[in-house]
Amino acid sequence: MIGRLVQVHMRVWGNVQAGMRYFETEWRKTPEYQGGWVLDGGVHHVALVRYVSGEEIVETRGFARQVAEHLPPLDTVNAAVLLSGGATGTISMSFASKRKANEYLFVGEKGSLSMSMGQDGTVLKLEVEDGEGVSREETVKSRGVPNEIEAFLEAVKTGKAEGKAGPEEALNDVALIESLCKEGGKVENWS
Repeated sequence: MIGRLVQVHMRVWGNVQAGMRYFETEWRKTPEYQGGWVLDGGVHHVALVRYVSGEEIVETRGFARQVAEHLPPLDTVNAAVLLSGGATGTISMSFASKRKANEYLFVGEKGSLSMSMGQDGTVLKLEVEDGEGVSREETVKSRGVPNEIEAFLEAVKTGKAEGKAGPEEALNDVALIESLCKEGGKVENWS
């Protein structure tokens, strides 16, 4: 509906404090894996970008660093991205930001789709420039994590995962985060 994708932008900022519910697990406080909070939380956000765009992110260029002392080894990344269909965009993600944001923007040749997290749920806004100027906005209640758990349990039970919830998709999310943590390069996709 928005035509060929030309730009994708993701901005996810939060402030994880020591002692918070999600911080108080040992593997999060002292991670033994590369990406720390960028990997732990970031895979969910990049999965949304990949799912909604229907494209792979094939290359990244950016900067990754640790801002908050209690969030090793990385808590912030800012990068430019190239998608498989030629679109370009940005990923800005921080778990050590004094500002909050949870926004996604998909810009096509004929319009755009934006998603932002609000108090009452996710606000979806579609704007199509087709001569009639279609604009539609809707707020949906998020059930992301419960839906993920239900899909995982169903996959274990049946031995089959939903196409976009399979192990290859999860590996592609991790491959993208690894590229961001290394400050860029080609993304080694599994598909």
